[in-house]
Amino acid sequence: MEAKFTITSREDLVYEAIREKILKGEFKPNQTLNQSEIGHTYGVSIIPVRTAISRLVTEGLLVQDPYHSPQVPALSKEELQEVLLISKNLEILATRQAIPHIGPQAREELRSILRRMRAALDDGELLEYGHINRDFHMAIYRNAGLPRLERMIGDLWNQADINSYRAMFDLVPELAEHAQDEHVQLLELIEAKDVEAAADLMAAHKEYSRQAFLIAFDNMSDS
Repeated sequence: MEAKFTITSREDLVYEAIREKILKGEFKPNQTLNQSEIGHTYGVSIIPVRTAISRLVTEGLLVQDPYHSPQVPALSKEELQEVLLISKNLEILATRQAIPHIGPQAREELRSILRRMRAALDDGELLEYGHINRDFHMAIYRNAGLPRLERMIGDLWNQADINSYRAMFDLVPELAEHAQDEHVQLLELIEAKDVEAAADLMAAHKEYSRQAFLIAFDNMSDS
């Protein structure tokens, strides 16, 4: 029997497909998307494509005005610095708020994610490591119980990821081992409920990663 799709499921299909292509870098900054071609690719009408694109515009993963096709946004170095600086400080806040509420189940989830990160690192899968790295951080922040803060951090990560932030471990290979060591230390502090030490480590961790990525971003821009 042929599968029947609702508008919502078709929209979700297109939304997830475009989102992943943007975050993986298959759709590049400044690239214009052809809505008709997208509909043809996924076998859907223009309506779910437009709805999916509207969601992505709301999340900052696309930009569009009434007179132009949707486009993947590109950040200047100054804009990227701003995004990463704001994200860093929001993530420190989220860490402080989350730790008192991280119970046994959440700690086990974090340990499981760390094992996945270690496996990706051992296999040399640095792009995958970057993907799981985001999972680790967001798994911490979810426990803050502040959904607006979580969404703000997620939106800022999206903007950075469009501009190769997810690929920073591939761009700076030695960064992954450094990050992994700090993640292990961070989990130990979380388990000890040491809020201040964990917040200080998060601040240092985010700043080190920020500076390393900005240097790599400069090198990409110059090449």
